[in-house]
This record gives sequence, C-alpha cells and structure tokens, in this order.
Amino acid sequence: MIRRTILAAGVLLGILCLAIAGMHAFSPLLYSPASDSRAPDHVNPLALKHVTSGRSARIIPLVADIIGTPGSLVLNIKSGDFASASRDLQEYRDSLRNLDTLVIQLDLDEGEIAKFRRAGRENAQILAELLNGTERWDDLKTLEVRFRESGDTAMETSVRYEGETLKRKIQDLYREYLEQDDVILSTGEKFELDTSGHKKSITEFREIVNSITAGDEEKEGTLAGPGDLPVSLNVSPDRASYGDTVRMEGQVKAAGSNNIGDIALFVDSARNVTLRTGPDGSFSHSYRVERDRAGTHTVFAVYEGSLFSPIESFTVEVIPSFLQLGPPRVQSGKVLCQGTLFAGSQPVTGAPVEIRADGKRVATAQTKDDGTFSAQVRLEPGTYSVRAQFEGEGFPLLPSGSESYEVLVPVPPPAGVDGKGFFTDPLSLAVVSGFLCLSGAGAFYYLRRRRHGILPARTPLPVPEMMDAPVSVPVGEQVFPPAPPAETPPEPGLPLQAGDVRDVFWQELFRRLRVAVSKVASLRYPQSLTPREICASCRDTRIREFVCRFTSGYERVMYAGGDLPREEKDRMMEAYRAVLGILGGKDH
Repeated sequence: MIRRTILAAGVLLGILCLAIAGMHAFSPLLYSPASDSRAPDHVNPLALKHVTSGRSARIIPLVADIIGTPGSLVLNIKSGDFASASRDLQEYRDSLRNLDTLVIQLDLDEGEIAKFRRAGRENAQILAELLNGTERWDDLKTLEVRFRESGDTAMETSVRYEGETLKRKIQDLYREYLEQDDVILSTGEKFELDTSGHKKSITEFREIVNSITAGDEEKEGTLAGPGDLPVSLNVSPDRASYGDTVRMEGQVKAAGSNNIGDIALFVDSARNVTLRTGPDGSFSHSYRVERDRAGTHTVFAVYEGSLFSPIESFTVEVIPSFLQLGPPRVQSGKVLCQGTLFAGSQPVTGAPVEIRADGKRVATAQTKDDGTFSAQVRLEPGTYSVRAQFEGEGFPLLPSGSESYEVLVPVPPPAGVDGKGFFTDPLSLAVVSGFLCLSGAGAFYYLRRRRHGILPARTPLPVPEMMDAPVSVPVGEQVFPPAPPAETPPEPGLPLQAGDVRDVFWQELFRRLRVAVSKVASLRYPQSLTPREICASCRDTRIREFVCRFTSGYERVMYAGGDLPREEKDRMMEAYRAVLGILGGKDH
C-alpha cells in the first residue's frame, strides 16, 4: 500500500512539473539594461546610467555630421562633381536616419530636438532637388546649343522653357534652405559644435543660384510675350493650400480652323497630364494640391510638341494639420492605436503617422482616403505614454501631434499564447494529454503486475503428478552455488535425523521454491528471506496456500529438530509440485 501511494504521488508530481515548465516556456521574461531601467517596479540605477550615457555618446557626432555635411555636398554640386555629391547626400540621410532612432535625454527637450530633426529632413529634400536640378541644368545648356546649331526651333524653345522653369525652382529652393538656417545654427551653438560647414553651404548655394540666373537680361528677348504665343494659359487661383484645386485652362490660337489635338501640361518641368483640345482649341484641367512642397510651382502647356504657352505659376502655402488619437486599447498583448489626420476640413491621404511610446517610435501607420489610420503595436509589459506624431514631411502641412495616453500593458498570463490559456493551445493540450495517457497506462500496468504478477486469470490447475525438481533456476544476474555433492537423497518417507545429508534435499527444494516465488512477487533479495517472509510475500497470489504449507513443514524439519510423519512429508511434496505446476512447470 505504501509503495502504491509513493508511486501515485511521484506520477502526479512529474505531471505538475512538466505542466509548469510548459506554461512558462511560451512566455519567458527576458531582461536587458534598456528594459530593466524602464520598468517602474524594478529600477536599476546602473542600467539607467549605462543606457543614458550610451545614447548621449552617440548624439554629438550625429548632430555634428548633420550640420557639417552640407558644406562639402553643395561645393561638389557647384563644381559639377555629381558622383561625390550623391555620396555626401547618402551620408547626410544616414545621419538623419540614425538620429531618428535615438531618444535624446540631454539639454534639448523633445520640442527643440523635433525642430532640428524636421529642419534636417527638409534640408535633405532641398539638397536632393538641388542636385537633380543642377545636373539637369547642365544638360539643358548643352541641348540648347545643339538644337540652335541644328535649326530645330521647336526643341530649342522646349529646352528654354524647361530651363526657365528649373531656374525658378532652384531660386525657390534657396529661399526654403535659408528658412532652416536659424534652427540648424542654434542647435549647433547649443552643442558647441562647428557650424562653419553649414554657413559655407549657404554661400555656395547662393553662388549656384547666381550662376544660373546670370544672363537673364540677354535671354529675356528670346522668349515671346504672352500675347505673341499661339497657346494661351491661365492658372487660378494663384495661391492654394492642401486639398485645394488649381484650375489650368487655355486655348490654342494657331492658324487654321481645326485646332483639335493633344496638349501637354507641365508642372515644375514634369509632364503632369495630356489633354485633348476641343473643336475651338480650348482645354481645361483641375490640379489637386496634395503632396506638393510649399513654395512656387511653374506651369506651361505644349500643343502637339511644338507650340508653347507662356509660363505661369501658383504658390502652395503651408497650413496647420490636426492629428487626433483615440484611447489606445490593449488586445491580446498588443496596443491598438486608431485616429484621424485632417488639414482643415480636408482628410489627409497617404500620410505617414508615427506611433510613439515614451518618446520612441514604435510603429508607423498610413492614413487612408478618409484620413483614418490604425496600427497594432506589441510592447513589453509596463506602463507607457503613447501618442501619435505627424512630421509633415513631403506635405505642405505643419507638423502636429496628438494628446498622450497612459497605457498599461499587463504581464501575460502564464503559458499564454497570444492571450489564450495554456490548455486552449492545441499543441500544449496535445502534449499534456499524451503524457497523461502514457503515465496512466504505465501506472496501471505496473500496479497490476505487482498485485497479480504475470499470472493470467484462469481456472486453478489440479495438483500435477510427481515430477523431478529442476536442475537449476536462474534469477536475473544472481548466481547461486551448486549444492554440495552428496549421496542420492533418500525417499521422503524415511526417517530424517538432524545433521543428516538428507537435509540438503529439503534445503535445495526450499531454495528453488524461493527463487520461483521471487519472480512472481518481485522480490529484490530473495536469498535473504526466511520461510515465513516467503509465505507472507504470496498473500495476494493463487500459490499462497501451497507455499505456506511447504514453508510451515520446512520450518519444523530444519528448526524444530524433530522428524515429520510420512503424511506431512507427502503434503510438503504435493505443495511443492503444485507451486511449480501453477507457475508453468519445472522450467519456470
């Protein structure tokens, strides 16, 4: 009974240990200096110092690169080394990207560093357009000379129109570059950095603009006035903002009654749309302001690739944006953030909105046609200040941010997989169920073997007739020495005296009987058991009566020192034969 109880307790304990290990295997809690220093209930000053100092050491070189790189970049553009300028521009963008990944905890607060990052991104866009525009300007000068020498008047006019548009664009870029000057220089002075590179870029930029606009007085006469051109163009309104529609319309006044043909509208030297003129040569197009940079934009029309309109322009103004974020919801270990982005009454389409937790960007969502956005963010357990931020990059909109929300991300339940319970996970449930089934089957088989041995349930066999005792019975790895040589054992019915060699006969029978019984009762050390212990070990088996009858007579023969009647000896032999018969014969 005690062994059975210990076995059952061991099986239950093993199942419990495996279940606990399986539950925690799906949600391990790992610690790092960054997360360790942020946890509200586990503040580690050493980890906090390590994280803060590491980011502080990286911020100074990044800011220095962002301030100093434009100097060499604009110089390479001015000298015509566009390959080197492209490499400098890529380095400048990499520095801005690395800066975006850091959370700055120095003298600058979030508002000041945000202004510096926006100014840097705006300058990167301006310098990229300056590089492309200057390279295209050099090509246009070569093409203009070639078409003039070949006498191709139409292509020469087209090149001059594109050059005029490009010149105005570069002038606007210079004005926009100067608008970022105060933010860049003030940041450099606050960090006590060398700002000569940025100042040099302003000087070189101005010289590029002067070289492009040089000779305008000579070229003014080469372009016909609006009244002399065969294509008229009117752009209204002359000032627009995000979501507004700019109307571009005109008429072909070429000689001839049929003026139906294709007319192409160019915005900032890029073909925007191709239209089919009406019977009277009129055309009209509605241009929607969306992802257009703030500033002046040029427009002209070309009829059938040869007739040009005057160059018109319109100005895109910057207006505020309004970003709203609804209360974040925690679902299955993730934080669901939803909100809207508007510019006045117009929804902002296709704009990137950053989701920030404790000032760090954790996700970026894209607004839909109706201005809504949605993002799911996975955060480690803890408390966070979550807000949304729109930087306005690529849009004629001012940056905006939403209000902040305090969000608590709870520790996931033990063994939770995506918020599900351990026992609802199919894989975990299959593993536990299989282990329980195997454990139950093994325990049932073991207990049944202990109780009934290896004996199948069958009808009791009659006592077999006289059989010879087996010569030897192996017991596992135990080796019993053979019986000492003796004269042939006498018949059981003869008188047996104490110390007679006939004692060997009964000792050998008892030894063999003990070995056979040990296999049924699973005894570990059968050679050390007494006759009474052998009898007690068979209390739950069918051979108990015969074993106990033999051991009782054996005790009287070996220990009482007297002789047994012949009938008693015959009963002992019958009991011995019965045990071997029930166990399967003399070779059991």
